[in-house]
Amino acid sequence: MDARTRIFVEDRLVTSTGFRGTVPLAEAERANIPLADLQRLENSRILRYEKRLGTTHLELSHDLLTSIVRKSRDAREAVAQRQAEHLREEELRAQLRRTRQHSLVAVSAALLLFAGILFYLFGWVVPYHSYSRDFTKRWGVIYPTGPLSRFAVAHRSWTLQLTRKGWFNPVQSVEVLDANQKLTPNHPMKTYLADWDKVEHQEKPSQYEFVNDSNNKVVYEVARDRFNRKVWTFVHVPVERQDAKKIDKRFLCGCRGIPKTTGENPR
Repeated sequence: MDARTRIFVEDRLVTSTGFRGTVPLAEAERANIPLADLQRLENSRILRYEKRLGTTHLELSHDLLTSIVRKSRDAREAVAQRQAEHLREEELRAQLRRTRQHSLVAVSAALLLFAGILFYLFGWVVPYHSYSRDFTKRWGVIYPTGPLSRFAVAHRSWTLQLTRKGWFNPVQSVEVLDANQKLTPNHPMKTYLADWDKVEHQEKPSQYEFVNDSNNKVVYEVARDRFNRKVWTFVHVPVERQDAKKIDKRFLCGCRGIPKTTGENPR
């Protein structure tokens, strides 16, 4: 029997209160109920046709059948309700999965962005300090040698503190610190000028600043004492020769900016 026939009989021929109902046969035809099914139900004495005011009506053949049809309808509706609830649960679970996936993607993107920002800040922006025993120069660029930990500073008479913007930028300044992490002129580092043991009224530099151009090449160096007084400036000037090769000329200036020569008192 067609499922439409069962639904039609249970919903139209029994009222919501459980009594028999009558429906014109024309309504069954409009609902596309197979007439063969209705005929079989009539032959089984479940349905009967009845003429009323010239119109053929359908109804259950006896009141005793209403309880049976009603139970069948209730069972069908219960199954349909369970199926609808199951579909709603599945839809909610699918929606929850999509929400979790979207949240995971959003959180991952936020973490990647945050990590990228941190990497950029610590790589190129935030000042970074390191410590070493000494340093070397290559084309004016500072490279630390003999790296030290921060805790080793307290056990040494002098230590170099190198500062740069981030991990990857060149060194911008060098400070000579004592065991108390204060600037000190008591160090064996050499200078471009005369032997400081023979120079009067001039304290040895304990701070060195390096200024770079857009290509990270050193343009000039400035040396200062622990009182932040300028001691000397070393200027790098690129000069193009006739053979189209560039060379780096360097000029040494004293504390007042007047050019000096190596070994001359910088005052």
